[in-house]
Amino acid sequence: SLFPTVAWEEVAGGYRKAWEETPNVENGRVVFRKLCSSCHRIEEEGVHIGPPLASVIEKSNEQLALSVFQPN
Repeated sequence: SLFPTVAWEEVAGGYRKAWEETPNVENGRVVFRKLCSSCHRIEEEGVHIGPPLASVIEKSNEQLALSVFQPN
């Protein structure tokens, strides 16, 4: 395999620690541009290949992170 297999619990601690920090909108934009915008669109940025991200506000942090970690 080109990519190593990593179990969710091996990386979950890093996500959980980040959730305790104060959110930084600009850092979030940078991450979105780098990792998400090739498939998803928010406001006027990105493309419409993947599902709309408007539903993420309904998910818990854990659900959202797991969806990112294990996309369909």
